[in-house]
Amino acid sequence: MKFEQCRKFREDYQARSYLKYYHVALHLLVNLVLILIAVLILYFQFNDELNLSPLLIIASLGLWGILEYGIHRFLMHKKLGSMNLAYKEHTLNHHFYYVDKFNFTTTQKDFVRIFFQPLDVVLIIYCANFLFAFMLYRLVSHNFGLHFFLVGNAYYVLYEFLHYIYHSNKDSFFQKIGLFKWLIRHHHIHHDQNQMNDGNFSLLFPLLDRLFGTYLKRE
Repeated sequence: MKFEQCRKFREDYQARSYLKYYHVALHLLVNLVLILIAVLILYFQFNDELNLSPLLIIASLGLWGILEYGIHRFLMHKKLGSMNLAYKEHTLNHHFYYVDKFNFTTTQKDFVRIFFQPLDVVLIIYCANFLFAFMLYRLVSHNFGLHFFLVGNAYYVLYEFLHYIYHSNKDSFFQKIGLFKWLIRHHHIHHDQNQMNDGNFSLLFPLLDRLFGTYLKRE
């Protein structure tokens, strides 16, 4: 997709009636309140069972990294029939809104295609996260399940923060920091529409792409 095509797609997208009063601060506030509620529920309901362990935090973080990679690669980039809303929201919207040559924000409305929608947060944190955590809670150990749920909330916040950095303005402070420059380059290659279905699926842990053979370099 050429620069002008992407710009036209953005203009048409922002013209949707429900975005008339969109503001990124409100968007973020709603999402963070949903996350805070989930953390408070865990704290007040299961605090007596939670025994924080660095090993379980690392294990949970690794599991979430693999889950993120798998969901991104096999759900968000596979059509899988007309009912795959993840494919529609990610490939047909996010990847047309941010393309390799026009991969940064220019107005505050552009953040609507970076941060997850509140409904997505509910599905991820209150449904998927809870389901996987409950399985670990019952099948492995109560403490592991609670760690997984807690780390899932933190992972989501970190994901949103890094995704914001990856698509921030080209003059952003983060664009000049070595580690972030590498992560940004890794993600921007994924936004090349000729390569987006082939690799660089991990947003937080690019080493997973190397592990699973989907690491891409700039052609």
